[in-house]
Amino acid sequence: MRINENTKNVTIYVTSKPLTTTTTQFMGVDVVVRDQDTIVSGQLNFVDPKTNKTMTSNHPMVKKLKATKPGTEIKGFTINTDAPVRNIETGDPLRNLYWVEAVAPE
Repeated sequence: MRINENTKNVTIYVTSKPLTTTTTQFMGVDVVVRDQDTIVSGQLNFVDPKTNKTMTSNHPMVKKLKATKPGTEIKGFTINTDAPVRNIETGDPLRNLYWVEAVAPE
């Protein structure tokens, strides 16, 4: 979760599967590296239905999200790999970052 310091808007970053790590040695020192194989990253911004504005850090929903542990599955959403997040200034797609969307109930 990232909170914009100026606007206080909240952005939630998710992955297609839990992140894992591998312990190894580098130049004789024990290190841990994140495994990045086939992980897709997503960006999720919740909008308050009452105000139609992006939820900010003081919203009750955001307070609940802060209490969740990393790796918690967010059900009812999917990373849409056909909808890349784009650079605001250039319009270019950001590498391996896609919008997260709600899944329509069946």
